[in-house]
Amino acid sequence: MIQDLDVLASIAALLEKQCSVPVYLDDVLEGFATPCFFVKAQTLARTESKHLVKKHTDVFITYISESKEKAKEYYRIGDILRVALANGFEVKTDTDRRYLSVGSITESTEGDGAEFLQLEVTIEYYDSVPSGEEKYPIMGTLHYEVEKKG
Repeated sequence: MIQDLDVLASIAALLEKQCSVPVYLDDVLEGFATPCFFVKAQTLARTESKHLVKKHTDVFITYISESKEKAKEYYRIGDILRVALANGFEVKTDTDRRYLSVGSITESTEGDGAEFLQLEVTIEYYDSVPSGEEKYPIMGTLHYEVEKKG
């Protein structure tokens, strides 16, 4: 089963390889070096069956620059990441390797005066639900009698 941290670790490795800057989870509030990336995931999981779930994961990649020409750098970084993610990416878990395709990439600048670049990467995939032993007996056939009065 793929966890959000597995997806974020794969994205972080790709970012470090493509841009050679540090990558942090979004909970780092101070003491980070710039330029850098922050990554965050939000997942919606919809149960399809007892052992199958469909996941819709949005990965938010935020890039903070120290360049005086931020607009040019943001376009350059955006282009690099769109190309790097266009064909999807590999996710490694403790027990498996999966390849996830990217549905869409949305890019915008945020903050006063375009302080940082944000990309939203949308991924949809099916995943298994770990099966364990049944803890409770499952009801088989239920029989009942109906008595009509009157």
